[in-house]
Amino acid sequence: MASRTIGAGETPGVVASPGPGIRRRKALIGVLRTPTGFIGLSIPVIMVALALLAPLIAPYSPTEMGQFLSPPSSVHWMGTDDLGRDTFSRLLYGARTSLAVALGSMLVATVIGSLLGLMAGFFGGLLDSVLMRALDTLLALPAILLALVLVSALGASATNAAIAIAIIYIPYFARIIRANTLTLKEWPFVEASRALGASNQRLLFRSILPNCLSPLLVQISLGVSYAILVEAGLSFLGLRVRPPTPSWGSMLLSGRNLMALAPWGVIFPGFFICVTAMGFNFLGDAVQELSNPVKGR
Repeated sequence: MASRTIGAGETPGVVASPGPGIRRRKALIGVLRTPTGFIGLSIPVIMVALALLAPLIAPYSPTEMGQFLSPPSSVHWMGTDDLGRDTFSRLLYGARTSLAVALGSMLVATVIGSLLGLMAGFFGGLLDSVLMRALDTLLALPAILLALVLVSALGASATNAAIAIAIIYIPYFARIIRANTLTLKEWPFVEASRALGASNQRLLFRSILPNCLSPLLVQISLGVSYAILVEAGLSFLGLRVRPPTPSWGSMLLSGRNLMALAPWGVIFPGFFICVTAMGFNFLGDAVQELSNPVKGR
């Protein structure tokens, strides 16, 4: 059996751990190997690609008017709405709005919630009590009702919808990070770093936070799917982006009163919403299964 020469800086008898690039590739392969993970990763990638490439893929402008309530045909693949606008083109451009709101809100909620959870779990004491009671107050309020109140107060727009959804989800991320921080700060590697003189900032962002990535990724995946549904619900209730900017929820609202005459105006936006939310849910389940220490052996 061929032996491997020990390089400079290596210790005999100790196997070098794989680098971050190798670990990321292994994690991606692990997700793709399961049917749930493959579907869960494929659907979001396809939807994001459709949104980014909408100007190249869409056969018509989302505001171009033609024959109204035209059924699906070779000219208009998914028919037209009550103003003669191509449904397929509006779905592609609407994906930009809906996904931007969902992903943007999760980004804001992740950053703010992670910082609050790290501080509460690491420092404890009065800071922990004040932060957690404030976040518990937000959790006690019905999510969709809180979103309605916030968007009504701030005004109906994509940015304000993203802010409202982010505020709803900040407590979830904060509690997840806090729970992990309370455990991780007592682990030997954190105690060793503290004994060597590491600053609190280094302990928080170099030792503790990287070990919270698995539950964070699961929560982000599930949160995006929920954010898509909340944005669609807000648009359906009339708190939508200003016309003529399309979004999936506003398309549902426009097609609701014409379901008997033009059911495609509701079927196709509803299908896109359901499939996208399902894809992110599948992705979250796959990441959670991969990060499970029992199943991951």
